Amino acid sequence: MVSRWGVLVLLAVGSLCIQGFALPTTTDQNVYAGYLNPGDQRILVQTIEIEGDGRPTLINAVTVQNLGTASSSDITRIELANSDGMIGYTSNPLGLSSSGTTVLTDYTVPAEGTVKINIYVDVALGTSVSKAKTLQLQARFYYAGAPAPSWVMDGTGEEICKAGFETVDDSHLEEQYFNPNDEGVIQRVTFTDTDANAS
Repeated sequence: MVSRWGVLVLLAVGSLCIQGFALPTTTDQNVYAGYLNPGDQRILVQTIEIEGDGRPTLINAVTVQNLGTASSSDITRIELANSDGMIGYTSNPLGLSSSGTTVLTDYTVPAEGTVKINIYVDVALGTSVSKAKTLQLQARFYYAGAPAPSWVMDGTGEEICKAGFETVDDSHLEEQYFNPNDEGVIQRVTFTDTDANAS
């Protein structure tokens, strides 16, 4: 009789441990980098906030996939970092535009902690980017080897554009008449640099 009660107690404890385990909560932060240019390096394109569970949680890999048209020929490096620095990277993101490319990490989310994971990209040189390409990343975290049930999609995508100025606005001016020696504005053009780099 004693051994039967012992079995029942062990089963009950095991059940409570399984029910108490919950994966961290992930939320995209809607980061918009602006237009990316060929040759750009370490451009922040996505930030994901992670809220930890009641115990530390190991992230040992992150798969990054692009739903846009840019491939590993256009994006040459992907880096993951938190506020303390880099936690993982790949300089050969094969599969980026298909099944995704996996970045190995060894990062632990603190118990009850909230952290932010940033995703940075390097863009290939202009000779490798044949035309405008789009970047719409999504990420899937692996917790101690087990994949999260869903992807975290970037809410605001980017575009790789070969341009010094991304928008050129030629304002329409009212028709006017000039007499000899008159001065006035006959055309107004606004050039806007809205890319992701500082230059």
